[in-house]
Amino acid sequence: MMEGSQAFQSCHFAVPSPCGTYIASLTQQNLYVQYAISLSPAFTFPLDEPSQPTIVAENQSLQWSPQSTFLMLVSTQGVHAYSLQDSSVNIHVSNGSGSLGKIYAAEVLSDSGREQLMVVWEFGSVNLWDLSTGRATEIGDLKMGGKTSPWALRRQKGRPEVLVLLMRRDAQDLLSFYLPPSLVPFRSITLPTVDAQAISWSICGRWLVVLDSPLNSQPVLVFTPDGFLFRQYPSLPTPPSTPGGEGAPSPGFKSASWSSDHLVLSSASELTLLSSRAFSPSEPLPLSSIHTSQRSLEDSIVAYQETINAAGQRSYDTLTGQLIPLPNAKTSIIDVRANPTGSYISCRDEGNDTAVYIISTGPQQVHSLLILHSSIRRAIWHPTRPNLLLVLTEARTLHIWDVTSTQPPIHIPHSFETLSAQEKGRVEARQASNSSGPKAVPPPPSTAYEAASPSPAAPRRCRKETRVRIVCMISSLDGRRCLR
Repeated sequence: MMEGSQAFQSCHFAVPSPCGTYIASLTQQNLYVQYAISLSPAFTFPLDEPSQPTIVAENQSLQWSPQSTFLMLVSTQGVHAYSLQDSSVNIHVSNGSGSLGKIYAAEVLSDSGREQLMVVWEFGSVNLWDLSTGRATEIGDLKMGGKTSPWALRRQKGRPEVLVLLMRRDAQDLLSFYLPPSLVPFRSITLPTVDAQAISWSICGRWLVVLDSPLNSQPVLVFTPDGFLFRQYPSLPTPPSTPGGEGAPSPGFKSASWSSDHLVLSSASELTLLSSRAFSPSEPLPLSSIHTSQRSLEDSIVAYQETINAAGQRSYDTLTGQLIPLPNAKTSIIDVRANPTGSYISCRDEGNDTAVYIISTGPQQVHSLLILHSSIRRAIWHPTRPNLLLVLTEARTLHIWDVTSTQPPIHIPHSFETLSAQEKGRVEARQASNSSGPKAVPPPPSTAYEAASPSPAAPRRCRKETRVRIVCMISSLDGRRCLR
């Protein structure tokens, strides 16, 4: 049974810390940090100029450093960084005249006990501030406008942090590799790409993938951490369709994401899994394989379809075999996410925004399907319980689904589902796992799971006595409220 906490006022969505110990929220006067379990206050940071509306500026976000030692308030006009280890540390970076464009993002880099603040502007400029000396170094030509952020950070326990920047100079794509806090790249390479779209590190930290435009016959490039090209996929360029003619177009991958064991490539209607050891491909897995010639395999796929009756009561119908709807072949697979162990992959069909597909990686086949009554905004795997999926819809409903169970998802009711027309707003839900907090503040005992959204949500007893927390917040005409 879901229990609600008191409501907390906030003017921005709450954000859990990476360690799962804290929740940060914002008001016009203060930046608050609460313990995730008890919701008791941990830190309070007064804003420098609360009377100025620029403090709560457009495109504002709260961001944590990876070690949960710094909390950043980032907007298009400036960056405020607050230290949880030393409350006297208050770092402010102003956008000034705005000649570099609006501030796009900020990151805290940390290695060897030295921390740097990285600020990225929309016109491709990057500044790196040494937080111990206050000195800044500017780097230009960052490639903006791609599918994802044009930088990637390797944060792997026991290994040095590596920052990679995707740059564009003289109509060519380049990669620059840095070892923070060094401001000089230890390697810069020119890419054999047409128009690189995205870069990302593998979960193990051994590989960096670059996804190129479909115009390239080998659109997937895999590099080692020291910047050497290891593989291209497909391994051989597509041969010309006619003698002397142009090569056939590449598969046209829309995204490249990592699981613990695979590089997952998504195209218009299928997934391709490459082993993260040798990057040998498997047979492409189309979502239409829900319907197969093997009756036993077809009947093993279970789909749950949510229905709501006239009284507003929710139930789930079970669909099997030929009753399961096929995805639209003319649309794309989106929102591809692997669970922590890499045993399952969730994805959605762009042409059916109410469905989420679950793919099993061993054997590689469609495992199950969830069809909800409302459009799905996001489906997120639990960080420590690999079978648990949290689904958030555009109608502000929350569902928790154990994809390995024989039971349908659990709908989590909350007060923000039944708002009046005058209180329309957006709900956010996030998940975090509790590991360890900053050394200066020992974390409170317990908690295995937590989800967070703009303000707190309520503990819930789950199977095996595992505590589940969901922090939800909705924006309304009179501000934002929290439910826990």
